[in-house]
Amino acid sequence: MDEILQLQQFQRYSSADVERVVANNDKQRFAVRKDPETTRLQIRANQGHTLEVSKLLILLVFLIFMQVL
Repeated sequence: MDEILQLQQFQRYSSADVERVVANNDKQRFAVRKDPETTRLQIRANQGHTLEVSKLLILLVFLIFMQVL
């Protein structure tokens, strides 16, 4: 998550903002967790397929996700 929040268009948001949106999402589509190896926060989908994603795809999901703020 920190890589996304460092991008210019997301610098006004904090990890607390993301965690609040995830917690308050009525469909619970996303989850925030700490990576057990790095302890960095990660955003993940609760349903669907697990796959390797590019930063562009992550950015797209994040843009859609943050529109609810």
